[in-house]
Amino acid sequence: MAYQNKKPYGKIFRELRESKEMKQSDFEILGVSKMTISNFEKGKSFLPINILDSALELMCMSLTEYEYLVNDFRFDIYEDAFLRIEHAFYKGDERQLRGIAAEFESDNLRERVISLGVKGIFRALAEEEKQKISDFLFLTEIWGIYELSLFLLILPHLESDLILSFIKDLGRKNHHLEKIFKYRRRIQQILARAAVTFSQRGEKKAAWTCLDYAHQIFYERDLFTRNAYLFTRGYYRWVFEDKKKGVHDMKEALWIFEELECQDLTQYYQKAYRLLIGKK
Repeated sequence: MAYQNKKPYGKIFRELRESKEMKQSDFEILGVSKMTISNFEKGKSFLPINILDSALELMCMSLTEYEYLVNDFRFDIYEDAFLRIEHAFYKGDERQLRGIAAEFESDNLRERVISLGVKGIFRALAEEEKQKISDFLFLTEIWGIYELSLFLLILPHLESDLILSFIKDLGRKNHHLEKIFKYRRRIQQILARAAVTFSQRGEKKAAWTCLDYAHQIFYERDLFTRNAYLFTRGYYRWVFEDKKKGVHDMKEALWIFEELECQDLTQYYQKAYRLLIGKK
């Protein structure tokens, strides 16, 4: 979630609050003053994402529903782009990915780095391209879904020390995002890809750091990330511990995706399984 314009966020928040017959002072239970809420509703200031999420929860409103209202029942342009990228990625649709990369070719830095990140899915990135994206991420103090999604795209192209640095910063500075479902899911995807990347590079400690972090922030009912974790842990075991147990875990994850009739995910992870353990 990115604040492109303060006013719609505050205006919609006020309308929601009034529809629930709540006062500005009702949010003091969260440690938020009446003045802070007032300034947010007038478009004078922001609310930190974790505070906003908690305030919406008091009004029985999810962050996703609120964003739909703010954006006139549409996804934010960048969030929509990353959803399309994710769909094409799991489907293995390079043609669509190339189209999205071309769509975001621009002098606008936020769009340009998306284009580069997508290109990294189907080709190697030049050093200056990787540097442009990593510099952009370094300069962003607090990450939202945009930055998390961009990091997910570029991660396999980065040096191991840089990946770990970003992940540790994510845990320290953005831990509040772990409480919000869509952010936690993206963080889980990042940790799974990082664990696979480190395992491929033979870096056991770094791979386990990512698996351990992922396990700590599990959401019980998020079957996708739990099953992706099972597959990733299986690959870790295959590389570092016991190949037989590793294959068992990976095949179990594949079976679950297949039983749930997740066609694109099944095909993606079947292909990943063959590539990772060298089976044709």
